[in-house]
Amino acid sequence: MQTQLQQLKNYIKKYPLEGVSLLFISSLPLFIGEIIADSHAYLLGKYINYLHIRITLTLILALGVCVVYLLKKKSQKELYVFLSILTLVSIVAIRPIYELSRGIGTSFSPLFIASFFHLAAFFTSTSAFFITTKTILASDISLHKTVLKVFSLSLGFQIFFGILQFFSNGPFEPSFFAWLGQPTVFTSKSIIGIFEYTRLYGTTPHPNILAGIIVFWNFIVLSLTAPKVNKLFFGLASLVLLLGTLSKTGLLAFIALFFAYLLRNRLEKITIPKLYYWAIPLLLSMAIAVTSLFPETSATFVDSRVTIQSLYLELLQKFPHFLLTGTGFTMSIPTLLFHAKDLTQTVIWGNQILAEPPHNILLLLLVELGLPLTTTLVGGLWYVWKKNWQLLHTWQHVALVLIVLILGSFDHYLVY
Repeated sequence: MQTQLQQLKNYIKKYPLEGVSLLFISSLPLFIGEIIADSHAYLLGKYINYLHIRITLTLILALGVCVVYLLKKKSQKELYVFLSILTLVSIVAIRPIYELSRGIGTSFSPLFIASFFHLAAFFTSTSAFFITTKTILASDISLHKTVLKVFSLSLGFQIFFGILQFFSNGPFEPSFFAWLGQPTVFTSKSIIGIFEYTRLYGTTPHPNILAGIIVFWNFIVLSLTAPKVNKLFFGLASLVLLLGTLSKTGLLAFIALFFAYLLRNRLEKITIPKLYYWAIPLLLSMAIAVTSLFPETSATFVDSRVTIQSLYLELLQKFPHFLLTGTGFTMSIPTLLFHAKDLTQTVIWGNQILAEPPHNILLLLLVELGLPLTTTLVGGLWYVWKKNWQLLHTWQHVALVLIVLILGSFDHYLVY
């Protein structure tokens, strides 16, 4: 391990952008950080953890990736695009956040600052992810071996923690990570039939997040020029950990990724419009297959998320002006709780209050940004990424679309 760390150090010195990018992408599961402000997160009798302001290692590395990239690249069009969208979204959010603060009787400034912070963090992390993916895939073939080694080391670290969580039958948080600000786990158990199983989550706050990161790691690994046997071992180790997370979306995205990779030669011969003829039936078939693995949990898995989606859809129906302005970034939960009395559906599900953002990234953006700004954001991302998108192979196009579709349809962590 010491030798690998020394190799990584030398790698960063010789290739600063590639090195910082590799550090960023490999450290995604390490949710190490420090909360610097959270008094404003206590709203309507609940602590909404999505609102606290927390400086994390991942955010610092993401900022490092962006800075190194801008220093190295002469053109800064991407920076201007993101800064323009960030400014526009912040200006539009002033009114709905102000009205929300008046309605719940709290100060406007802390809510607006929290919203702006999370929005800036989203743009920084998204930019870093695009830069990292492009940088690693475009790097010299001689560097791909180092990339695979670092990913394997990171995956092994998560497997190690997963094993400890499995044998301890629950959370395993050493004092060292607690001192570094590792958050407490959100979900560590899953009931299948009459049995309760421990869900593995490594050093992330939720098993689904770990599963999503593993899927993206495998996308990059499969895109590298490396021996197939190494890719196979990495994929098998990833599959073992994925099964331990009991994440259906993660497992489905993983299967979709490998289907696209295995069919890569055939996909290169197929035009993009024709892909839709088989992609959607294939996706539905895989969804049915994966759901059937855990039939007893299917209703619970879908029901809570469908309930959350329907609550926000009714919110948009009752208050259509949110389709124009949005609620403000990260302000969907307090807005939903504040207007709960005006909805026909209840925010209470089982024995808990559904204080959650929409578990669907499109609905999340529509609720929090509104339709005009969601369109602007998607257009800006496409403007920044379109040249790199055209350089990808067809199987990579298919894999990325399916991964985002699957992970984004039932969860929100691709945004925050």
